[in-house]
Amino acid sequence: MYNKKAQISDTITWFVATLVIIVILSISIFLVSSSGFFKGSREIETKQTDLLAMKSLSAYLQTEKDGEKIYDKLKEEGNLNEVNGRLAQNIFSEFYEKDYPSGVWFGIQDDSGYVSNNYFALQQENWINYLGEDALLNAGGVIKLTEDKNLVLFLDNGIKKQIK
Repeated sequence: MYNKKAQISDTITWFVATLVIIVILSISIFLVSSSGFFKGSREIETKQTDLLAMKSLSAYLQTEKDGEKIYDKLKEEGNLNEVNGRLAQNIFSEFYEKDYPSGVWFGIQDDSGYVSNNYFALQQENWINYLGEDALLNAGGVIKLTEDKNLVLFLDNGIKKQIK
């Protein structure tokens, strides 16, 4: 009963400290929001990627057939052969055609364009100029096979937009 003044002064100290912290946080939030620091992030176009397809592509490239990884075989031959072409067709066409009804294409891109193969047909001529919002999927960017050849997986959901 004799120490009530000490309890009151301790409570007032914590109350004032809490108010000071709230005021400082409010001022800093106001300054950051009014400075336009976050305005640019609202205008960034979000590009969706299919994480499952990225993992499938990565696993496909690491698969060993006839004692050699498919990535090394693609790099050596420059296009899909019967073994890795049918495997790619089984993986990408069967699993992803339902989610990407406008088309699935997997193959090689070189300086002259997209190299045709016997396993995936470019279903739409305008894929090169018009792609769906989720159309182009590259695992971690472009997968380079050689200096002039890239490995590409197109997944087109049908929403068209022009590439600039």
